Amino acid sequence: MATSSCMPIPFVLELVSALEPGSILDVGAGFGKWGFLCRCQLTEGLGLSMEPDQSLRIDAIEAFKKNISQIYPEVYNNTYEGDARLMVSKLGEYDVVICGDMIEHVEKSEALQLLEDMKNRARHAVIVILPLGECPQGAVYGNEYEVHRSTWNKEDFAGSIKLLHAFSFKDGVRIGVAVIPVSEHARWLVKTMASPLRLFLVRRFPEILRKLRRLTS
Repeated sequence: MATSSCMPIPFVLELVSALEPGSILDVGAGFGKWGFLCRCQLTEGLGLSMEPDQSLRIDAIEAFKKNISQIYPEVYNNTYEGDARLMVSKLGEYDVVICGDMIEHVEKSEALQLLEDMKNRARHAVIVILPLGECPQGAVYGNEYEVHRSTWNKEDFAGSIKLLHAFSFKDGVRIGVAVIPVSEHARWLVKTMASPLRLFLVRRFPEILRKLRRLTS
């Protein structure tokens, strides 16, 4: 099954950790990469079990049945099999919504509506990981959902969705990490993650982040 660059992983996990979510929706979960990594990061090494920790709810939406593997019950509290374009708006709220390596598989107009639907489901933020630039791809492993149907560039992130970082990938393509901040804390965090100086200070003095989180909560 298809996957993407590992370069954004530390940055995304730092962002997720700073948001301190109690619930996450993994949209287009694939083989479960982001759900697995978030659970490992946020449960502080408690490990996986056949009954995931109920204090951290991570749910998945996945359209391709063959991607829903044996690891899903250990990572996800709930798995919703189907097209995210039809399902996101029907679910409840989550602290954080992650859409990793999925939005490029949707036509641009439908993708923009999906982003809006995800924003409406998020209490704190929507995190989007996606390729920037021309990155053609067909039906990998016979999965029509793997076809790339939209191209994204920096110019697409001038509004409410903020491009925080872009990582080198291959053939001139970069992997971007973008965020739609919803809560005040998420808006502050986006400004911090986008500023090298502010990010250095928070990493060097983590108590700053904790104090500011209390002030903005």
